[in-house]
Amino acid sequence: MNAKRRNKLAQIALQLDGLRTQLESLRDEEQEAFDNLPDNIKDTDRGEAAAEACEALDNAVSALEDTTDTLSTLAEGA
Repeated sequence: MNAKRRNKLAQIALQLDGLRTQLESLRDEEQEAFDNLPDNIKDTDRGEAAAEACEALDNAVSALEDTTDTLSTLAEGA
C-alpha cells in the first residue's frame, strides 16, 4: 500500500476513534440511567430495553475499537 492510502487509513482510524469516544459516552450515560432505575422497574420491559441498549452500545464500541486497531495496523504498513 502506498503512503497516500496509508495516510487516508490513518485519518479514517482517527475519525473512528472519535466516534468510539462519543459512543462510550452515550453508553456510560445509558448505563448510569439504568443503574439509577428502581429495582422494580429494572425487571420490566423498560428496564430490559435499557439493559439491551447498554449491551448494544458496548458491542458497537468494541467493534469500532477493533476496526480502528485494524486500520491503524494497515496504516503503519504492517
